[in-house]
Amino acid sequence: MPDAEGELACRGVMTADAGPRTVDPLRAATDAARRQERGTHMRRTVFALGTLATAVVFGLAAPGAAYAADGFLIVNGYPHFHPSGCYPAGDGSPTTVANRTHDAIAYIFTGPHCTGEVDSTVRPGRFTESDAGASVWID
Repeated sequence: MPDAEGELACRGVMTADAGPRTVDPLRAATDAARRQERGTHMRRTVFALGTLATAVVFGLAAPGAAYAADGFLIVNGYPHFHPSGCYPAGDGSPTTVANRTHDAIAYIFTGPHCTGEVDSTVRPGRFTESDAGASVWID
């Protein structure tokens, strides 16, 4: 809290120990600009840190969100690019599966919607035909 003498001096009132004091407008404006600049700098820093924290959180969450195999899977002549999940195999005729992925194994199931028993597996780069296949699953 400023003393009474300092407060009076800022207003240009004479005090007992000194002559009249005036406030330099240029210096006052410069001081105000510096204070504002410090506040702006702090806001920018906080904003940047908040943005960085958000990016880290979303960056760590993204890899587990969705995964699809690299390449494609052909089920009864129909290609599925970057396959993931379950695919219907058709109307009961023999099921043909060509696995053209780099690292995913395809499983041919005897029931629809990838239910029932696993009839056969199709490793990457291989082709298989199944008489009992009704659906195909790939990771």
